[in-house]
Amino acid sequence: MKTVDITTTQNVTIQYELAGLRERLLSFVLDIVILYISIFILTIGYSVCFSGAGMSYFSYFVIIPIATFYTFASEQLLDGQTIGKRALRIKVVKLDGKPLTTSDHFLRWTMRLVDIWFSSGLIAGVLVSSSTQCQRLGDLATNTSVIKLNSSLRFSLFDILNISSLSDYVPQYAEVRRMNEQDMVLIKNAIIRADRYRNDAHELALTELTVRVCTALDIQQHTVRDSRRFLQTILKDYIVLTR
Repeated sequence: MKTVDITTTQNVTIQYELAGLRERLLSFVLDIVILYISIFILTIGYSVCFSGAGMSYFSYFVIIPIATFYTFASEQLLDGQTIGKRALRIKVVKLDGKPLTTSDHFLRWTMRLVDIWFSSGLIAGVLVSSSTQCQRLGDLATNTSVIKLNSSLRFSLFDILNISSLSDYVPQYAEVRRMNEQDMVLIKNAIIRADRYRNDAHELALTELTVRVCTALDIQQHTVRDSRRFLQTILKDYIVLTR
């Protein structure tokens, strides 16, 4: 499992799991299937409505542009995702934490000619599999990579605390049942990052996370004296109450 640390514009460092070749290939295949189905439906619809008249113009001005610019337009409009990437819960991000720009999307799309089409995907496959940050040429040119939005790190949640049962721990916040494992992984990672990178930005992140948790669970924020201890307690309560 490969991970990457990305520092946001607020100077908060977050660890993400990188999408590997399998996830990226599946999303690519899914996009191709979606594209072909869409083109097929559009072609049939046009033929029915116009009896096939002007089909060549329809192909030149509608079908070819859709097939050509699908990836570029999708990632631009869906903030780093195509429909296939969204289905696989993966996303293109800048490794410096900055927002993706139109030029980033365009350059990544242009490099697909070399990465994927001219080399039958060989260059992209080798680079994604072998590089430390799972980057193809388009990613290297734009300082981007593809991350997982549903990290498999969540499966290690029940290993972070050694709590055997309700008999030796009394939960303080029963409302924590409203949350899910993904929420807990976010809290766990926020605490880990704050412990690893001790600065005001990470402490502020813990404070803001505490506010969000209190709001979600209808907990009076003024009763929370220590954000880190509160979030650790939330983790303990969740583990005990949901195992």
